[in-house]
Amino acid sequence: MDTIDLRPVSSQTILVSLIERGSLFGGCLWQTPDTASLTRNLSPICEVILDDGSGRLLLRLPQGAMIDPASCLYVKLNYRSLIFRLPPADYVVLGDHICCQYPGDARALDERPGGDRYLLPQSADVSLSLKRLERNLRELTHEIELRVVDVSECGFGIIISAQNKCYFRVQDHFWLRAVDHRELRAPILGKVCYVSQRGSSLRRGDVRVGLSLSSPLQKELLENLKRRCLLVLSA
Repeated sequence: MDTIDLRPVSSQTILVSLIERGSLFGGCLWQTPDTASLTRNLSPICEVILDDGSGRLLLRLPQGAMIDPASCLYVKLNYRSLIFRLPPADYVVLGDHICCQYPGDARALDERPGGDRYLLPQSADVSLSLKRLERNLRELTHEIELRVVDVSECGFGIIISAQNKCYFRVQDHFWLRAVDHRELRAPILGKVCYVSQRGSSLRRGDVRVGLSLSSPLQKELLENLKRRCLLVLSA
């Protein structure tokens, strides 16, 4: 994903709502060092905790994460690739937690087409079968079965295991052939809209991938998945 695709969040109310929804999907943060020869300090966010009483956020980091409290923090949540900046005056380091105010502004991807997203519990064990289109004439791809995390009318969030994490790149195209072991009436063409290796729900090495479909899912199939959902999120 290129940051050119991100748009300013239009109001503080919408920004707070996005952060609340994004707290379910993890993210990462980083600091850019003053010296150009140094690499940026990048850390996954293990958990986002909302403190409604104080109006603050707590970002839990892995033990041993190195944060310079005199430098700006840049925070990216996986949900709609929400990104915001925290000056040193707006956060404090408390052990393995960052305590901060809600940011004044942020940038994020536009809402995903297809309406609400339906979060599926792991126990639902919903999967889909698809085949990625070859990137060149020499490549030969195979059909793969992948676990579904969430679904909307025109898209999926899926998990790829560590051994298959190189299967997808952003803008790859694929044919969706079956959902929940039910073959579609006709394959649906789709493309990869994001690939993320960060998130509190991911096992080590796993990758979360966003898929966008060129046409909506069959109504009866979507309704069946909706009945099994754990939570409904705005697109």
